[in-house]
This record gives sequence, structure tokens and C-alpha cells, in this order.
Amino acid sequence: GSGDNNDGNYEWNPYSWDQLSAMHDMTDGWELPPNCLQEGETFFGIPLSRASGSKLQSSSTFQDVFDFEYLVDRNGTYIQDFGTNHGWLIGETLDNAVGSIVDKDTAHIPIFYTGTTNPEKGGLSLSDLIKIARKIDFGTLYIKPAFVFLDDDGHAKLQFEADTQSALAYLYDSLCKELGITWNYESPSNSLGVYTSCSMHAAGDRAKYGCGPDGYGSGGFCPQMTLAYAPKFVDGESS
Repeated sequence: GSGDNNDGNYEWNPYSWDQLSAMHDMTDGWELPPNCLQEGETFFGIPLSRASGSKLQSSSTFQDVFDFEYLVDRNGTYIQDFGTNHGWLIGETLDNAVGSIVDKDTAHIPIFYTGTTNPEKGGLSLSDLIKIARKIDFGTLYIKPAFVFLDDDGHAKLQFEADTQSALAYLYDSLCKELGITWNYESPSNSLGVYTSCSMHAAGDRAKYGCGPDGYGSGGFCPQMTLAYAPKFVDGESS
């Protein structure tokens, strides 16, 4: 989002938010799009890993605005286990009993899924994805956390504002127009002539259909960050 929206629209309200719209990685199993023959998890996203004194962190994409550690229960006070062995997805620690995949900081927001990178299975190669990305003006993307919630699958997520008039919405629209799949008599178009059949997003999908209060609640524009898969709380009161 790009505004503060002090009228309270961006507080959790089941009647103005449709988080199911954010379940936009439908590129698996029987839900594969037409002419897509392989599952894939490739996506365009926003990295939110924090900057640190580590010499390994030399990228300019590391940020120092958000500290997501405030959302993590490292001591197991409220959460005793997880539904998978990933642990905390925004960064796991060595020898943590509940997480076996160790990475210092993997915080990110998926924006647009493109599926498999195997052209023979209907996907788009990584090199072509990079070429497309270089032709899109990403501009300055403003994001603002809205609230934390559990989705229908029990996953803990941080919802960000889904402002349909923001630079982030413009980026989403651009990706739909250039890399979406043909839908509703509309087809994607880009100057390179490279496309994928494995993007979940239809060419006719736009930010205005997104999950926020200003959206129609039927599209994939719903920026979220997964904190943990199926966290198991100590008791009902802890959740």
C-alpha cells in the first residue's frame, strides 16, 4: 500500500478482506492451468530480509525498516510445534527443535507466481524471466503491514495493505499483462514474445480484483508473508 488509510480499512475485518485471494499459487496437482504439464514454485516477490553486519549480505535489497522478530515466538511460550519441519519461515536458528531448515532470514512477499521454469512443460525459462523483469519499471514500492492472522489452512501470515492504486498494484498489473495466461478473450503481450502456460494469474486479472477493502475480493493481488506453516499453539488461549 502507499497510504496510511487512517479510516481503519486496513484493520482485520472478515467482511472487507478476502484472504483466500492470496492463495494464488495454484500451479500444482490437478489445478495446473491448461497446457501446463509440470508443477513449479517460481515467483516474483519482494525480499524483506534484514540488513546485518554479515559480510555475506552485500545486496542492496536488504532492508532495515521492519523487524519481524517481534512476531516470532522463539522461546516456545505460545507455539510448541509446527505442521512442517520448516520452523519460522522468516529465519530459523541452529539447533531449534521445532525447525530443521536453517536459514538466517528468508522473509519475503510473493507477488506473482510464474510456475515451472521448464519450457518443455509449458513454463518459462529463468533467463527469459530475467529478461522480462529488466524491461519492467518496478519503481519505488511502498509496503505497510496491516495485521497477522491464521488462514483457512492454519498457516500464520502477515497481511500487508493491498492498495489497488499503489505502485505495487501497478507492478502486479504489469506482470499480469505481460506474463499472465490467456483468459476471458485477453492474452498477455510483451516485447520479447516469451510466455508461460503455468502462471496462475490470468491475463485479465488486475489489482482491482484483489483481497483488500478496495478490491473485488476475487483476484490474486493480496500481498502476504507466511510466518509459519500450521503452528501448533500450547493451548486455545495462546492462539
